[in-house]
Amino acid sequence: MTSAYNQRRQQCEEGIAIVKNNFPEISSFRDCKEQHITSLQHLMSAAVFKRSHFVVKEIKRVIEACAALDKGDIQTLGQLMFETHEGLSTEYEVSCAELDFLVHTVKKENAVIGSRLMGGGFGGCTINLIKKGSEEAIKTKLSKLYMETFGIELKAYDVKIGNGTSLYTSK
Repeated sequence: MTSAYNQRRQQCEEGIAIVKNNFPEISSFRDCKEQHITSLQHLMSAAVFKRSHFVVKEIKRVIEACAALDKGDIQTLGQLMFETHEGLSTEYEVSCAELDFLVHTVKKENAVIGSRLMGGGFGGCTINLIKKGSEEAIKTKLSKLYMETFGIELKAYDVKIGNGTSLYTSK
């Protein structure tokens, strides 16, 4: 059984195999720089190049996102979210018209700091960083435009950021 998800995985495996053959010191995409991938583009199919290029750039974005969170730099985090969505849509090709519409629509809103698809792609939902106090207005506007464009009722789920995990030790 084959699926588009499995196809993406196979393309990434092919991409890292090509990298390893040409740069033996590299054992995973985490060891790659964008230049490694671009220098090998001529050895890769267009799809393998796009997938590999996205993965290397996404690893860098995740590192940058962690640093932004550590500094409390939510604006940078939001920009990275938009960049991730663009890559998921154009290079990894796991977005769809509905998700692209949602992200591109909220990108025009000053109250939205960042947005991207979440999950494995091929449908699903987006996650959006919205300035406190603007949530209802954004949801109302987006719901109306979504219905007008796709004839589908938009479902919105409110989430709040927590403190994350903690380690408790017993005495």
